[in-house]
Amino acid sequence: MVDATQDNPLLAQEEPKKSSIVVMLAAVAGLSVAAIGVGYLVGGMIRAQSTVDGSQVDAGAAAQKEAKVAGHGEASAAGDHGGGDHGDSGGAGATIIMEPIIVTLPKSNNSWLRLETAVVTGEGKPSLSEASKALILSQISAYLRTTDMGQVYGPSGYLHLHEDILDIARRVTDGAVSEVLILSLVAE
Repeated sequence: MVDATQDNPLLAQEEPKKSSIVVMLAAVAGLSVAAIGVGYLVGGMIRAQSTVDGSQVDAGAAAQKEAKVAGHGEASAAGDHGGGDHGDSGGAGATIIMEPIIVTLPKSNNSWLRLETAVVTGEGKPSLSEASKALILSQISAYLRTTDMGQVYGPSGYLHLHEDILDIARRVTDGAVSEVLILSLVAE
Protein backbone atom coordinates (compact mmCIF):
# COMPACT_ATOMS: atom_id res chain seq x y z
CA MET A 1 0.00 0.00 0.00
CA VAL A 2 1.22 3.48 -0.87
CA ASP A 3 1.51 6.20 1.74
CA ALA A 4 -1.06 9.01 1.23
CA THR A 5 1.50 11.72 1.96
CA GLN A 6 3.67 10.60 -0.92
CA ASP A 7 0.83 10.85 -3.46
CA ASN A 8 -0.53 14.21 -2.26
CA PRO A 9 2.09 16.91 -1.71
CA LEU A 10 -0.44 19.14 0.15
CA LEU A 11 -0.83 16.62 2.93
CA ALA A 12 2.92 16.39 3.35
CA GLN A 13 3.19 20.15 4.10
CA GLU A 14 1.02 20.29 7.22
CA GLU A 15 3.74 21.65 9.44
CA PRO A 16 2.52 24.51 11.68
CA LYS A 17 3.76 27.95 10.64
CA LYS A 18 4.74 30.00 13.68
CA SER A 19 6.00 32.94 11.64
CA SER A 20 2.44 33.86 10.58
CA ILE A 21 1.47 34.52 14.20
CA VAL A 22 4.44 36.85 14.62
CA VAL A 23 3.53 38.69 11.40
CA MET A 24 -0.10 39.04 12.56
CA LEU A 25 0.94 40.46 15.95
CA ALA A 26 3.31 42.91 14.26
CA ALA A 27 0.49 44.06 11.94
CA VAL A 28 -1.91 44.57 14.87
CA ALA A 29 0.73 46.53 16.79
CA GLY A 30 1.48 48.69 13.75
CA LEU A 31 -2.20 49.44 13.16
CA SER A 32 -2.66 50.29 16.85
CA VAL A 33 0.20 52.80 16.74
CA ALA A 34 -1.23 54.31 13.54
CA ALA A 35 -4.71 54.61 15.15
CA ILE A 36 -3.26 56.33 18.20
CA GLY A 37 -1.39 58.80 16.01
CA VAL A 38 -4.44 59.61 13.89
CA GLY A 39 -6.57 60.04 17.04
CA TYR A 40 -4.02 62.43 18.48
CA LEU A 41 -3.95 64.52 15.30
CA VAL A 42 -7.75 64.66 14.97
CA GLY A 43 -8.09 65.60 18.65
CA GLY A 44 -5.59 68.41 18.17
CA MET A 45 -7.52 69.70 15.15
CA ILE A 46 -10.82 69.64 17.06
CA ARG A 47 -9.25 71.39 20.05
CA ALA A 48 -7.79 74.07 17.78
CA GLN A 49 -11.19 74.72 16.17
CA SER A 50 -13.10 74.89 19.46
CA THR A 51 -10.77 77.30 21.23
CA VAL A 52 -10.44 80.73 19.75
CA ASP A 53 -9.13 83.25 22.31
CA GLY A 54 -10.13 81.07 25.26
CA SER A 55 -13.37 79.41 24.25
CA GLN A 56 -16.02 79.38 21.59
CA VAL A 57 -18.56 81.05 23.87
CA ASP A 58 -16.27 84.03 24.49
CA ALA A 59 -15.78 84.44 20.74
CA GLY A 60 -19.56 84.57 20.27
CA ALA A 61 -19.93 87.20 23.00
CA ALA A 62 -17.19 89.29 21.41
CA ALA A 63 -18.98 89.11 18.05
CA GLN A 64 -22.21 90.33 19.70
CA LYS A 65 -20.35 93.25 21.32
CA GLU A 66 -18.84 94.18 17.95
CA ALA A 67 -22.30 94.07 16.35
CA LYS A 68 -23.64 96.42 19.03
CA VAL A 69 -20.78 98.84 18.49
CA ALA A 70 -21.46 98.79 14.76
CA GLY A 71 -25.10 99.72 15.42
CA HIS A 72 -26.79 96.48 14.42
CA GLY A 73 -29.93 95.68 16.35
CA GLU A 74 -30.26 99.06 18.03
CA ALA A 75 -32.82 101.70 17.19
CA SER A 76 -31.43 104.96 15.92
CA ALA A 77 -32.51 108.43 16.99
CA ALA A 78 -34.61 108.76 13.80
CA GLY A 79 -36.85 105.93 14.98
CA ASP A 80 -36.09 103.26 12.39
CA HIS A 81 -35.74 99.64 13.37
CA GLY A 82 -31.95 99.59 13.47
CA GLY A 83 -30.97 96.87 11.02
CA GLY A 84 -33.51 94.07 11.13
CA ASP A 85 -32.80 91.00 13.16
CA HIS A 86 -29.14 91.63 13.95
CA GLY A 87 -27.87 91.90 17.50
CA ASP A 88 -30.00 91.36 20.59
CA SER A 89 -33.36 92.71 19.45
CA GLY A 90 -34.19 90.15 16.76
CA GLY A 91 -33.28 86.84 18.38
CA ALA A 92 -35.50 84.41 20.20
CA GLY A 93 -36.91 85.26 23.59
CA ALA A 94 -35.39 84.58 26.97
CA THR A 95 -34.11 81.16 28.03
CA ILE A 96 -35.26 80.26 31.52
CA ILE A 97 -33.71 77.32 33.37
CA MET A 98 -36.35 75.50 35.39
CA GLU A 99 -35.92 73.71 38.70
CA PRO A 100 -35.20 69.97 38.46
CA ILE A 101 -38.16 67.59 38.69
CA ILE A 102 -37.78 64.32 40.58
CA VAL A 103 -40.65 61.83 40.44
CA THR A 104 -41.17 58.16 41.15
CA LEU A 105 -42.39 56.15 38.18
CA PRO A 106 -45.56 54.03 38.39
CA LYS A 107 -45.58 50.23 38.05
CA SER A 108 -42.21 50.04 39.77
CA ASN A 109 -41.26 50.21 43.41
CA ASN A 110 -37.81 51.73 43.13
CA SER A 111 -37.73 53.58 39.77
CA TRP A 112 -37.45 57.31 39.71
CA LEU A 113 -36.81 59.98 37.09
CA ARG A 114 -34.92 63.28 37.40
CA LEU A 115 -35.52 65.84 34.64
CA GLU A 116 -33.85 69.22 34.19
CA THR A 117 -35.37 71.52 31.57
CA ALA A 118 -35.16 75.02 30.25
CA VAL A 119 -37.87 76.90 28.39
CA VAL A 120 -37.39 79.47 25.64
CA THR A 121 -40.03 82.16 25.35
CA GLY A 122 -41.12 83.29 21.91
CA GLU A 123 -39.92 86.47 20.26
CA GLY A 124 -41.81 89.45 21.60
CA LYS A 125 -43.45 87.38 24.35
CA PRO A 126 -43.15 88.47 27.98
CA SER A 127 -40.90 86.60 30.39
CA LEU A 128 -42.54 83.94 32.52
CA SER A 129 -43.74 84.79 36.01
CA GLU A 130 -42.92 82.62 39.01
CA ALA A 131 -46.50 81.35 39.02
CA SER A 132 -46.20 80.25 35.38
CA LYS A 133 -42.92 78.46 36.12
CA ALA A 134 -44.45 76.66 39.09
CA LEU A 135 -47.50 75.67 37.03
CA ILE A 136 -45.30 74.30 34.22
CA LEU A 137 -43.26 72.27 36.72
CA SER A 138 -46.36 70.87 38.43
CA GLN A 139 -48.00 69.91 35.11
CA ILE A 140 -44.81 68.22 33.85
CA SER A 141 -44.36 66.34 37.12
CA ALA A 142 -48.01 65.19 37.02
CA TYR A 143 -47.47 63.96 33.45
CA LEU A 144 -44.26 62.14 34.40
CA ARG A 145 -46.04 60.35 37.25
CA THR A 146 -48.36 58.76 34.68
CA THR A 147 -45.60 57.51 32.35
CA ASP A 148 -43.64 54.34 32.84
CA MET A 149 -40.05 53.60 31.88
CA GLY A 150 -41.02 51.83 28.65
CA GLN A 151 -42.53 55.04 27.26
CA VAL A 152 -39.35 57.04 27.84
CA TYR A 153 -36.88 54.37 26.74
CA GLY A 154 -35.02 54.79 23.42
CA PRO A 155 -34.73 57.62 20.90
CA SER A 156 -38.38 57.63 19.89
CA GLY A 157 -39.44 57.63 23.54
CA TYR A 158 -37.17 60.61 24.19
CA LEU A 159 -38.66 62.49 21.23
CA HIS A 160 -42.21 61.75 22.38
CA LEU A 161 -41.33 62.91 25.89
CA HIS A 162 -39.86 66.14 24.50
CA GLU A 163 -42.96 66.81 22.39
CA ASP A 164 -45.30 66.10 25.30
CA ILE A 165 -43.37 68.44 27.61
CA LEU A 166 -43.37 71.15 24.92
CA ASP A 167 -47.15 70.78 24.50
CA ILE A 168 -47.64 71.07 28.26
CA ALA A 169 -45.49 74.22 28.47
CA ARG A 170 -47.27 75.85 25.51
CA ARG A 171 -50.71 75.00 26.90
CA VAL A 172 -49.92 76.34 30.38
CA THR A 173 -48.42 79.61 29.10
CA ASP A 174 -50.92 80.19 26.26
CA GLY A 175 -48.19 79.87 23.62
CA ALA A 176 -45.56 82.07 25.29
CA VAL A 177 -43.08 79.17 25.29
CA SER A 178 -41.60 78.44 21.88
CA GLU A 179 -39.19 75.63 22.81
CA VAL A 180 -38.36 73.31 25.68
CA LEU A 181 -34.79 72.11 26.15
CA ILE A 182 -34.13 68.92 28.06
CA LEU A 183 -30.86 69.58 29.86
CA SER A 184 -30.61 66.24 31.64
CA LEU A 185 -32.69 63.13 32.03
CA VAL A 186 -31.69 60.52 34.59
CA ALA A 187 -33.71 57.40 35.31
CA GLU A 188 -32.88 54.78 37.88
